Amino acid sequence: MRLTRALSLAFGLGVVAWPRPARAVPSVHDLVQVDEPPTPRLPTPLSLPELTHDATHVTLTSSVGRARVEDATRPSSNVGLHRAAVEVLVGPRRRYYLGAVVPFGGALPPDGSGGAKFLVGNVEAHARVVFPLPTLLAFGAQLGVVAPTALWDRNGAAGSAGRTAASLEPTDTWHFSPGVVALRPAFDMRLLRAPFVFQVRQGLDVVIDSSGSERAQTAGRLLAYAGVLVSRRVAFSIEASQLYLFSAQQPDASRAAFMVAPGVRLALGSVDVGAALVSSLFSPLVPSVEQLLALRLSLVFRLGR
Repeated sequence: MRLTRALSLAFGLGVVAWPRPARAVPSVHDLVQVDEPPTPRLPTPLSLPELTHDATHVTLTSSVGRARVEDATRPSSNVGLHRAAVEVLVGPRRRYYLGAVVPFGGALPPDGSGGAKFLVGNVEAHARVVFPLPTLLAFGAQLGVVAPTALWDRNGAAGSAGRTAASLEPTDTWHFSPGVVALRPAFDMRLLRAPFVFQVRQGLDVVIDSSGSERAQTAGRLLAYAGVLVSRRVAFSIEASQLYLFSAQQPDASRAAFMVAPGVRLALGSVDVGAALVSSLFSPLVPSVEQLLALRLSLVFRLGR
């Protein structure tokens, strides 16, 4: 009995004293990398950026359609809106981005003030930052600056054509407003809950107009994207955008402009291809236009991957 107790005591002391493997202490590198975006590659939306892409994006977007005017005695107006954009990843991790967009477009003025016009709009540059979480939720912020690079007269046929072209994406109406400087802060949010993707951008535009009746005005904008990933390369989606003008001189009936665009995106290697049908649900940006309908095509080239 005594021998048994002695052996049990010795065994217990041995277990307690046995050296246990030391726990690995995480390095600073490990702690820094814990919030690296865990998202897979997603087909890029038509109107919003892919928040956490890891390559330089060169985007070409073209929208071509018809604007039906309220005056039945006037013909429908052909309208087009085109954009060339680039966004560059700054640094080795998907956090900071710099980009710019050059818009150009044209239309037959729906008010009958002249013939069709083709115009180059104001250039916009932006800086963007992303705050991804250790889940499939990501937040971001962007500051855009619109420079007054458009050289055409805002009054007359050119102004009417520019506003009609901007109606295809009302949240970017300042791209076709000569003589303005706009500061465009915005916040982004994306939720990926396979197979669904939701992304929202909400912004407030502060516009300084040296030639208009109001030297300063503000506008709110909202862009939303909802997509379904039917595979790793294909997404069906619907996008919507709204512009709301806070100007005191703006009639209440024309303060808001809405657009909706159901579409499809296809990821092919280093190129994303997209197509959507763009339409104004009601209250287009130009009061003389009753409804807009256009086809939007998009190519996104992923460089330097």
